[in-house]
Amino acid sequence: MTAKQRFNRKHGQPPNETNSKEEISKMTGITVKKLDEIWDKGYKDFQYADILNKRKVPRGAFAMGSVYLYALENARWKRKK
Repeated sequence: MTAKQRFNRKHGQPPNETNSKEEISKMTGITVKKLDEIWDKGYKDFQYADILNKRKVPRGAFAMGSVYLYALENARWKRKK
């Protein structure tokens, strides 16, 4: 299961529905500026990622996956406090 599918399941959306950073911000309370920073970091980290078929995964999709993972982890971290 991908990070997008886990995020959508948690927020009651269809599994393959796409969300913009603004929509993710509204759902999670994380600022768009922070999500932009995470996206930029994911975009840069793509070159070092250990992906089997890198040609099949676009950089933008990898970066957006970073945003979804951050949103999921941030929600889990907030619950532990």
